[in-house]
Amino acid sequence: MGNKEEIRLEQAKKIIQNELKKNVEINDDGTKPKMYDLRVGSSEKPEIAIEVTGAVNEEFTKTWNIGPAKGPLQFSSIQGDWVIEIAVETQIREFKQNIPQILKMLESQNRYLIRVDSSLQIH
Repeated sequence: MGNKEEIRLEQAKKIIQNELKKNVEINDDGTKPKMYDLRVGSSEKPEIAIEVTGAVNEEFTKTWNIGPAKGPLQFSSIQGDWVIEIAVETQIREFKQNIPQILKMLESQNRYLIRVDSSLQIH
């Protein structure tokens, strides 16, 4: 198995483990034709067999791993619950620094449902 293939399988493994909340293993025979790449359960009788067929978008994975994969953000200064959709190219560190002040400002103005078209820019 080549280095890129190993990285691809490791990324897929992490994503699937996070989603299923189950231990996922790389199948040692996954490089042979008609064999699955990842599994949940034993190699003799897997509970789930997974064939990885597509590459993971590296930018999406980076954003996911340092953002949403770590769970919801919680800020003591924010009163309400907010659902915020972020773009793949979001600069997570900058986002985390600025979002508390933005949400606090919106709450102070009693604005709780904000829909912004992705083509608009908010300054």
